[in-house]
Amino acid sequence: MMRAIACGFLGLLLCGQAFAQDAYDATNGFAASGYDVVAYWSLERVAPNAAPPAPVPGRESLTVEHLGTVYAFSSEENRAAFVEDPERYLPEYGGHCAFGVSRGVKPAGNPTLWRIDDGRLYFNGTEVVYDLFREDIPGNLSLADANWPALELEPAALNVLQDFDPLSAPLSD
Repeated sequence: MMRAIACGFLGLLLCGQAFAQDAYDATNGFAASGYDVVAYWSLERVAPNAAPPAPVPGRESLTVEHLGTVYAFSSEENRAAFVEDPERYLPEYGGHCAFGVSRGVKPAGNPTLWRIDDGRLYFNGTEVVYDLFREDIPGNLSLADANWPALELEPAALNVLQDFDPLSAPLSD
């Protein structure tokens, strides 16, 4: 019990709130900071204790706007797949940190710290938080799913992603 409380507090500190921002931490103008949300499904799935493979950068010339957010894609095929079924490819919790959402906050997600479980794409904010999330994936997802309806319409928390600068995401074109 004390470990769960400590982990929750640590998660809140690491995913700290400050200023409001749009969903998906689109600080460079693109959802998932310009990474191709369809391409995640073609990447190798790793064990819970392993680091995820690097995501695939999208191209500025291959974009789609969906619900007011712009998505970039690495190929015309991925763009077409997204247009056909965007809900399949959207990151859960609006692309916010899954561990943070499990703890009742809505911090930015880092699209390089990703995981797909049961056909759903999740981001986490920092490597430390990603490790905490992976300690109990089903439990954390259960908490996040329960918290998300109350958080979904709340302003996003802007946090400094210690391991990621969304403005340096490698968009091509």
